[in-house]
Amino acid sequence: MNIIFIVIDSLRQDHISSYVGDRSPVQTPNIDRLAAQSAGIGSVGGC
Repeated sequence: MNIIFIVIDSLRQDHISSYVGDRSPVQTPNIDRLAAQSAGIGSVGGC
């Protein structure tokens, strides 16, 4: 099993088209393709 964490602190979630679809102001085809083949975590809370 391979695990890849992608952390981008300067890109808002509402700018990634795999989250908001056609409403995204930018196109992110490579992130969309990776997201289609991956499991995503929407939010993480502290203990």
